[in-house]
Amino acid sequence: MIEQLYLKNIDRLHYISYYFCKNQEDADDLLQSSMLRAIKYFNSFSGDFLNWMFSIIRNIYRDSRTDEVSMSVSEAGELISDINVEDIILKKERIKEVKNAISKLRTKDKDIIKLYYFKGFSYDSIAELLQIPIGTVRSRLFNARLHLKKLLEG
Repeated sequence: MIEQLYLKNIDRLHYISYYFCKNQEDADDLLQSSMLRAIKYFNSFSGDFLNWMFSIIRNIYRDSRTDEVSMSVSEAGELISDINVEDIILKKERIKEVKNAISKLRTKDKDIIKLYYFKGFSYDSIAELLQIPIGTVRSRLFNARLHLKKLLEG
């Protein structure tokens, strides 16, 4: 059964994986890991296969990411020699505030914000990826912005 669903949706699944990775080799690895998890938990599956797989792919991608940057002491010194440290600290604080606010959004609001602002997807691409009308994309993005604005102001 899962093989049939996979084969039926293979192009979309590759597109979703590539959307996260922006690199074909990593996208293939992500999809493979996602399918292994899907096979493992297929007995608990109910509902829309593509939405379920989107969640699995997204979660595996999030789990696999590391935000660490390695840098030598001399490289760090070179980098900060031309930079106003106060500005950096203020920007970092604001970035933390925004990240914290985004983390408090509902999953569908987080996803639409990330797709549009961080991944650079167009309304059309988001609509195709999520299989929803473009008007729904606009509406969700508008509402997500409102929720984010309220969290940042309040």
